[in-house]
Amino acid sequence: MGHFELFVGSVASCVAYFVGQFCGRHGISRDGLTVDAEWTMAEVPHRIGRIDIGIHLPHRITPEQKERLLKVAHGCTVHQSIAVTPNIAIKLNPHAHQKGNDS
Repeated sequence: MGHFELFVGSVASCVAYFVGQFCGRHGISRDGLTVDAEWTMAEVPHRIGRIDIGIHLPHRITPEQKERLLKVAHGCTVHQSIAVTPNIAIKLNPHAHQKGNDS
């Protein structure tokens, strides 16, 4: 599995977890619940430009439940972590001891 699949998979699995928790809290059967994801690439810079998440619940829910379920899905932690851009620090050997440093 490549790095793009891992990234998209983390979004999809987070959505699945949040939706499953919602179903459990509201007495909605999770039997047959699946979540799939597709993505497209974008350029400048090269990145994933779009992720489409499909939530498949094989039984009916009310329009109110659907609205609440989608709100919960959008609130998943991984989705929120990329919707509000995190600060990411990238350093080379951040914990390496400098030569001559005994501490």
